[in-house]
Amino acid sequence: MSTGSSTEAFVADYYEHLGDDAREYDPATLRARAESHWQVALTRPAKTANVEILTEADRSILYIVTDDMPFLVDSVNAELVRQHAAIHLVVHPLLVVTRNRETHELVGATRMPVNAGVSSGDTSAMPDISHLLGTEDDSPHLESWIAIEIDRASVEARERLIEGIARVLHDVRAAVDDWPAMRSKSVQIADALGRLPHAEGIPDVEQARDLLHWLDQDNFTFLGYREYDLESIDGEDVLTIRPDSGLGLLRAVKDGHEIQHLTDAGRTMARERRALVITKANSRSSVHRPAYFDYIGIKSFDADGNVNGEQRFIGLFAVSAYTSSVRDVPILREKIDAVMNEVGFPPGSHSDKDLLGILETYPRDELFQIDVPTLVATAVAIQRLQERRRTRLFLRPDSFGRFMSALVYFPRDRYTTAVRLRIEKELTETFDAESLDFEARMTESTLARLFYRIRLPKTATVGTNDDVAALAAALEPRLAMAVRSWAEGITEQLHEPRLAHLWAEAFPPSYQVDYEVEDALVDISRFEAYAAGLKTAAARDAAASVTGSPRPSVHVYLSPNAADRPAEDARVKLYMMESQSLSQILPYFQNLGIEVLDEVPFEIRTSDGREFFLYDLGLRYPSGVDPVGTGDLLADSFGAAVSGAIESDGLDRLVLREGMPWRRVVILRSYAKYLRQMGNTNSYDFVGDTLLANPAVSGGLVDLFEARFDPARDETERIRRTEEVRAQFRRGHRTGRHPRRGPGAPGAPEPHRGDAAHELLPEQALPEHQARSEPHRGAAVPEADVRDLGVLAARRGRAPALRHGRPRRAALVGPARRLPHRGARARQGADRQERRDRADRRQGRVLREEAAGPHGQPGRVARRRHRRL
Repeated sequence: MSTGSSTEAFVADYYEHLGDDAREYDPATLRARAESHWQVALTRPAKTANVEILTEADRSILYIVTDDMPFLVDSVNAELVRQHAAIHLVVHPLLVVTRNRETHELVGATRMPVNAGVSSGDTSAMPDISHLLGTEDDSPHLESWIAIEIDRASVEARERLIEGIARVLHDVRAAVDDWPAMRSKSVQIADALGRLPHAEGIPDVEQARDLLHWLDQDNFTFLGYREYDLESIDGEDVLTIRPDSGLGLLRAVKDGHEIQHLTDAGRTMARERRALVITKANSRSSVHRPAYFDYIGIKSFDADGNVNGEQRFIGLFAVSAYTSSVRDVPILREKIDAVMNEVGFPPGSHSDKDLLGILETYPRDELFQIDVPTLVATAVAIQRLQERRRTRLFLRPDSFGRFMSALVYFPRDRYTTAVRLRIEKELTETFDAESLDFEARMTESTLARLFYRIRLPKTATVGTNDDVAALAAALEPRLAMAVRSWAEGITEQLHEPRLAHLWAEAFPPSYQVDYEVEDALVDISRFEAYAAGLKTAAARDAAASVTGSPRPSVHVYLSPNAADRPAEDARVKLYMMESQSLSQILPYFQNLGIEVLDEVPFEIRTSDGREFFLYDLGLRYPSGVDPVGTGDLLADSFGAAVSGAIESDGLDRLVLREGMPWRRVVILRSYAKYLRQMGNTNSYDFVGDTLLANPAVSGGLVDLFEARFDPARDETERIRRTEEVRAQFRRGHRTGRHPRRGPGAPGAPEPHRGDAAHELLPEQALPEHQARSEPHRGAAVPEADVRDLGVLAARRGRAPALRHGRPRRAALVGPARRLPHRGARARQGADRQERRDRADRRQGRVLREEAAGPHGQPGRVARRRHRRL
C-alpha cells in the first residue's frame, strides 16, 4: 500500500460489503481504520492469529488477522457477548493475501474475485488462485480480516478481550484442523459396530450405526473427540483417557486429570448394554455458537459383549437436524414409531395427525435424549390440553442428573417478557439453577410454549421419576400464578366483588414488575384501612375545628432480597393520600437518625377515582436499633411529624435509639425551648446534643415530669412516684447502672468524663443554706428541674458557686474542652461566647463608673441627665 492508488484500491476492497452502514461514518474514519488493520496484518506467520484492540475517541476497534476458517465471526461475536462488549459494527473482508515466504511480511491484498464464488470458511472449495498473485518468493492464500467496533474498553477490559479472543481462535483452529479426522472416526466406529460380537444382546446397535452415518452427512458440527476405557479402581467404576486419542477441542486434558469420576446415574448407565448415549455436556461451546455441547457417546465392547469403554464426540447438531422431519432422522424415527404404536390411534385419523404434529414440533434436543415411556406420557398429556386455557408443566432430568428440562404451556395472550422472567425466577429458585436457557414457541394455537434447559448444581439430587412428578405437581400451581394477568390475580384473590372492581387495574406496570399479586392484596388492605381511618379522623377533626395534614400509614419490613443489598437494614412502606417528593420525606428520617438508601414511588388510582401514593424506601438504621421492633415508634413519630402535630428536629433520634415515644420527646423539646426563652445563651441544637449525649438524664427528666404533672395521679401517688424516680437514679449513681436499662443492657452508655448521666438527681435533698456553698466533686445537687439541666451541663453535677450571696447563673455548657464529643467548630463557638460575656461585663462596669463618677460624685451620664432635666 505504498502509493495513493493502491491505498484507494485496498480501502475499496476492504469495505466492499459494508453497505448502508457506510453512510453513518466519516470517510476519513473508515479510511483510518482500514489503514490500521493493514498495520496489524504486516507480519503474520502461517497458522497464527494477530489480535489487537485500538481505541478511538468513544469506541474501541478489535482487529483480527488470521487464516480463513469456518465459524470465525460467529465464535468471536459470541466471546464478545460473553464479556458484555456491545457490538456496533462488523467488517469482514475476505482477502487474497500475498506474503513473503521467509519473513511472512505482507506484500499485497486484494478482494476475492466475484466469479470465484467463495465465502468465508469455504477454504476447501477455494479455486486455484496462484495465477492471481505470487512469485517464487511470495505465496498467496485466503485470510480473514475482521474488524469489530465495540464500546470504548478500559485497559483491563482490552486485556481480557484479547486473551478471550485468542483462546477462541485457538479452539476454532483445533476444531477445523481435526474436522476431517473426526468425520473419519465416525465412519470407522459405524463400521466397527457392524462387526460387533454378541450384537444380538445390544438393542440399539443398528440405530447407532445409522446415526453416525447421518451425522457424517453435514448434520453435525464435529468439535471434539476422545476415547475412554471403563475400569474399576478401588471398587469404583471410572473412565480413563486413552493416550493420544483426543481430537479437536479434546486434543489435550485441560484440567490435568486423566480419570473421570462418574455420578451415580453415570455409573449405572456405564455398564448398561446399550451402544448409544445422547445427552448434553456440562460445558458450553466456544466455537460456532455458545450452546451446551451435544454429547454423543458410542460404547465399546470386549469379546464377551461387555462394555469396556466409550468413544465420545462433542459438537453441535446442524440446522438440518432441527428442520428435517422426525421421520428422516435416525433414532428419532424409531422413537416416533414406538410412540404412535403405543398410543394406538388409527393411522390417518385426526388424533393420529395431531399427535404426529406435537412430536414434529417437540424440542428437537429433547427428542434425541428422552426415553420412549416418558415421551408417550408427555405427548399424550400435551394432546389432552387441546385448546384449553390452562398452565401445564412437564419436567425431565437428563440421564446424568446434570440438567433438568422444563416444558411450560400457558395461554398465548399472557406471554410477555415479565411473565417469562417470573417463570424463570420460579424455576431458578426451585432448582437452585446455575444457568438457564430458554426457547419460546408461539403459533396460531391458543397456547404458548416455553422450553427451559436448567443447569443443576453439582450437589443436586434428582431422585426417582415419582420424585420428579411430585415436584412438577407442586411447582405447576406457582407457575400458573406467575403467568396469570394482574387483573385476574386480583379478582381471584379478592373475594369481595366491589373491591375487585376498584383495585383490579389500579396498580401501575412498574408495581406489577416489582411485586406479586399477594403483595398487592396486603397493600390493598392497608390502603383501605388507611382511607377508612382518615375518613373517621376527618369527621372528628371537623367537629372539633381541627386542621392539619392526614397522617400516613407506615409499615416496616425486612426485604426477602436483603442479601442482595448488604447496606440495607430494612425497608419501609409509606401509604399516603398526598404526593411527597424524596426531599420532603428525607428530613424526617434523618432527624430520626435513619439514612434513606433508595426510594421506589408508585401512584395508584382506583376505578372510583381515588388516588393513593405508595413509597417503598430502603433504610439504614443506627447501630444497635432493631428495625422491626421499633416499627411502631417510627410510624407514630413519622406520622405525627408529617401531619404537623409536632416539630421534627435532632431530638427525634431519641425515639429509635432510646425507645422514647414522640410524646416524651416533646417534653424535652419544650425544656430546650423554655431555656432559650429564659435567656440561656446556648443554641437549641447544642441543648439537643447535650440531651442526646446523656440519654439517662433525658429519660430521667421525662420520668420526673410525668411523676409530678400526670393529672391521673393524686397527690399521694405523685409524691410516691417522684421519690421512686429519684431512688432509681440514686441506685444508678451508686452502681453505675443505666437507671432505665440496667447494667450491661444493650445500648446503655458507659459513663465518661463530662457525662453527667449518673449525677443528675440527688442522693438526698440538701438544705437551702448548704446549696449556697461549693461542695466537693460528687456531692449531691438540689432537686432537678429545668434549671438543673443548665447547671448540670455546666458544672457536671456540682452545685453552683455563690455570687453576692446567691447561686450564680451558669451557662448551659461550660468551656468546650470539657465536652470531648464536641467538634472544633463547637469549641470555637463556646470560646466566642465567653469572650462576648467578658466584654459585656466590662462594658457594664464602665457604664456604672461613669454613672457614679469618682469618689461618689455624679458622672458624665448623671450630669447629662441633670442638664436635660
